[in-house]
Amino acid sequence: MDTPQGHNPAHLTPDPVGEPSRELPNNTRRGFLSAFALDVTPLKISRDYRLLFTSQTIAFFGSMMSFVVLPWQMYQLTHSSLAVGLLGAAEFVPLITMAFIGGALADYVDRRRLVLLAESLMALGSATLVVNSLLPHPKVWVLFLCAVAFAALNGLKRPSLEALIPKLLRPDLMPSAAALRSVGGTIGGIVGPALGGVLAAAIGPALAYSIDFSTFAISLFALWSMRATPPPTAADRPSLRSIAEGLRYAKQVRAFLLKHPLLIIELGFCLHLDPTQPYGFDPEKTLPCRFWFSEKLRSLDTALLQALLAATVRDLKEEIPGLGEVVAGAREAHLCLGEGEQ
Repeated sequence: MDTPQGHNPAHLTPDPVGEPSRELPNNTRRGFLSAFALDVTPLKISRDYRLLFTSQTIAFFGSMMSFVVLPWQMYQLTHSSLAVGLLGAAEFVPLITMAFIGGALADYVDRRRLVLLAESLMALGSATLVVNSLLPHPKVWVLFLCAVAFAALNGLKRPSLEALIPKLLRPDLMPSAAALRSVGGTIGGIVGPALGGVLAAAIGPALAYSIDFSTFAISLFALWSMRATPPPTAADRPSLRSIAEGLRYAKQVRAFLLKHPLLIIELGFCLHLDPTQPYGFDPEKTLPCRFWFSEKLRSLDTALLQALLAATVRDLKEEIPGLGEVVAGAREAHLCLGEGEQ
């Protein structure tokens, strides 16, 4: 019978040792990847949310094409950087003004119908740009008119659009809806301008505007297929008073955010960096003035606001009476952690 042989004492070279595997175990790898997985539950369980998501993702893609092509065409027609700058300046006032009006209307009318009306008029604006671009000598004033109309209609529909999502999904799905919208917006914000610029330079602006018109047609069909969303029965009529209340609301929320700087970071404001401050930025200089903050507040995703502010309902009720319904949801762990770090 053979006997096992031990190491020869004279053999001083150690046996080779295999390098440890650098691959993550399968279960660890799956857990790591799942942390970056997108939760599509809202798309699975709600038909109306699927339609709304499809509508707005496609419409945003087309709008981003026109967003780039409009100033490009303005420069091609005028060869003036001033004219391009004036085009952007002309959009500012209607965007701000109509956001307040749209906010007042969102609490009084069927929000779906309001968005339908706004996008129908925007589709008409895109068709106007197509016709203007095909003229032997396109008119500059048409570009200004359509830019102002797009800005006004965007401001008008945005509050109703933001307020539709909580009507379609459970509160616990609001963070997932915010993530889905962020992904759709990112894709549209990158691909839309890039494709619009290439098409405008290679073929002409008419094709880019035509694609924008087509995206509105698809969006309108999806919105039309949704069920109606009637306003609350006790809704107040739109008035200057309701707009003034919106400004007061913005002032109160601004004061609340100054007390909770971590929320400012989460809400995506452009930070005014200051290494002497506790969180590395100056909250007072980061948050804009009350009037501009009101517009910024309307541009924030309702789902994100609900998810972030939900756990502070008690504090909000004490500081801003009557705001409890606006911030329904759950995010207690995150905010408690943030307050513990202060």
